[in-house]
Amino acid sequence: MRFRAACCAALAASLPLAAYPAHAAEGSGEPLREGSGGEAPAAVTDAGPRQPWQLTDEELLRDNWHFDAERGQAGSNTARITALTVGSVVHGAGHFVMGEESTGWKLLLGEVASVTVGLGGLALVNANPSTSWLHASGEALAVAGTAGFGLTWAADLLGTLRGTGAPLPENTSISEGLSAAFSWSTVVLQGDGFSVLGAALPLRLRHFVATAEFEADPAASYQLLGLYAAARIPIGKRGLTDTEFGVAVTDERLTPAGAGRLAAEPRLTLEADLGSVATHFANVVVRVHGGVEVSQLRFDPADRFGLSDEAYVWRLPVGGEVSANFTRSVNMGLGYEQRDGRPVGRTGLGGYFTGRIGIPLQRKVGLEVNVERGAGVRFGLGLRWLPDAALPASAPPQ
Repeated sequence: MRFRAACCAALAASLPLAAYPAHAAEGSGEPLREGSGGEAPAAVTDAGPRQPWQLTDEELLRDNWHFDAERGQAGSNTARITALTVGSVVHGAGHFVMGEESTGWKLLLGEVASVTVGLGGLALVNANPSTSWLHASGEALAVAGTAGFGLTWAADLLGTLRGTGAPLPENTSISEGLSAAFSWSTVVLQGDGFSVLGAALPLRLRHFVATAEFEADPAASYQLLGLYAAARIPIGKRGLTDTEFGVAVTDERLTPAGAGRLAAEPRLTLEADLGSVATHFANVVVRVHGGVEVSQLRFDPADRFGLSDEAYVWRLPVGGEVSANFTRSVNMGLGYEQRDGRPVGRTGLGGYFTGRIGIPLQRKVGLEVNVERGAGVRFGLGLRWLPDAALPASAPPQ
């Protein structure tokens, strides 16, 4: 029996470790010889050298390759139907039927924890007035619990749909270095529609991230200027799992009369590759953040910074996004933001839903389609320039 693991082992050894996951297929391997530079001798034919993944098992062994087989479980219709039906209540049921009991227990425990957190948050919301810090804490916990509940069910569906043989393509949702984005969107709110133009400059280095963004409608009745800076602590060799400690500052003009607000938010952001939960979830990236936001409201249209000492609001905004590549270059993300101030407004839950698709157009230019749903609906199109040769689809909003 020929193991596909040998092929992936050869590929993994010939690529930088940071760019290729060791668990990205049914097996993993490495050359046994020291000082080989990560390359195995390839057999030579009349057409030229053969690549490692073109060799037989015997040829790989003869060239001192070592490979191991990992169990890969194909999805089944029974498991898929179970995940869609029973799994909507008992998350992980599809994986149990598929024989992936370890992953099934992880998803079930994640569901129980999410429900516990969400119900605790709702209890705090219902038991305290809207001005209480306990009410704000409850809102944050309710959103976190709801997101966890949805994520564990989605993971059960994904695993049973695709099986456990190999992960999704490498996630391209985040670009390293300096990029630029320009967007146009239309907002429909309370029966009125208006356009918003935007620009952003995200910078992502190994130990530092920053974003500057600006939005305005053509009549300048709505304006937003946002700045975000954070220290980044990468975790893992691939750099797709990390922690950020930063501060976001936002100045907004919210009405044609000039009323607005100035907000500051110390923020903690966590980014994780779900391959740490199960290898077949690799390259599904979850990015979540939480902070303490303090806003001072502005009522004097003549003085942009004429703030009232008494008119302030504070919240504990949370939010996040789950993203994955469904082809090598097309990336999709779904998220939720629990915060005030965006032109789309808030739902009854206190925030707005987000969705985006990143599609490459050329080597360094990509098209983004964005949707937001709050009290109103926002639909946007954007162009993104990236310095990387391999085009990431988009970067999540800060």
